[in-house]
Parts: sequence; C-alpha cells; structure tokens
Amino acid sequence: PAAESKTITLTAPAGLAWGFLPTILPALHARHPSVSFMVCASNQVKNLARGEADIAMRMFRPEQESLIVRRLGSIKIGLFAHQRYINRKGVPKNLSDLKCHELIGFNNKFSRAKLCELLACDDAELVVRFQSDDLFVQIQMLMQGLGIMLQPEIFAAADGNLVRCLPHVPIAPMEIWLTMHEDLRTCPATFDIYQQ
Repeated sequence: PAAESKTITLTAPAGLAWGFLPTILPALHARHPSVSFMVCASNQVKNLARGEADIAMRMFRPEQESLIVRRLGSIKIGLFAHQRYINRKGVPKNLSDLKCHELIGFNNKFSRAKLCELLACDDAELVVRFQSDDLFVQIQMLMQGLGIMLQPEIFAAADGNLVRCLPHVPIAPMEIWLTMHEDLRTCPATFDIYQQ
C-alpha cells in the first residue's frame, strides 16, 4: 500500500536514540519491509505538527492537543564520576559539596534548569565546568575523569569504573513519553511503532 512506502522519522534524545530505538527496529522492519526508518538523535525538540518527525520520544509529557501521547515508563538516574576523578577530588558528601566539584552537562538553560530541579538545588550552586550539547562527548569527558555527571543508572552500570555519588540524595526518575501527531493514526507502520 502507498501508506507503507514511506520513510518514518523517529526522534529521541541521544541516549534513548542510541539505547532504545535500534532495539525495536528489527521487529518493525519485519512487519513493514517497504518502510525506511530515519532515526534522529537530537536533544532539540522536533515539531511533530510541522512534520519535522513522525514519532518522538520525549523526557517530558507533551501538552499539544493535536498529539497523541503514551507514557513508556521512567528511567532512574544518578550522579556518577569515574574512579580517576574520585581518586583526584574525592566523593561529595552532600549537595552543597557539588560547589567544590567539577560538573559535566549540557550547555542550554533548559538542561541546566532540569539539573537543578532533579538535584533540588539553586542554579547559583552549580558550576557546569565541562559542557556539550552532545551526550557522547559528555560521556567521554566522564570517562576521562573530568567531573561528575547526571546520567541513567543503566548506562552507568555498564562500566565498573564509575562511582555513584550522593546515592542518598533523592533524584526523581525521568519519565519517557512517546508521541505522534493524531493525523498519523491511519498510517499502519507509524501507528504500529507508536503501539510497540
């Protein structure tokens, strides 16, 4: 069918695009072999109403009326540092100690505000010394022992050299939402992905 002969663009923040989207593509491709899939790993929010993407994974609940939204779950997150950093600078004992430590993070106001919200601290308390819009650059900074980074526990568990910092500080998990424009409900492949 003509509706199946298309390219479906999936967008997600880099970590989710890398860690989750490729795992669902084999089954989707088997069910829809004439569809091409474009995965856009971006921390920029793509506008679904303007057709910048067909389906989006978001770390916040979208509120637009023209979108259909489904909660996928949540990701536990924590503060982690490489053992080399801990050997050099020690482990922070409380949130106020973070003022004396190097932090790694994104370089936009939204991400900085989210970091402050997750850590329940004031913006003035944080100095994000190493910044990048690219998650994988941040991870390389982390692996070089440059600082402390907020990241999903599941990613950190994959490397035995990462140390959890401030495990007693409650950090709310990040919710994951799947969303698409309601007009795509009639496209079999797109709606199949949404229901996956």
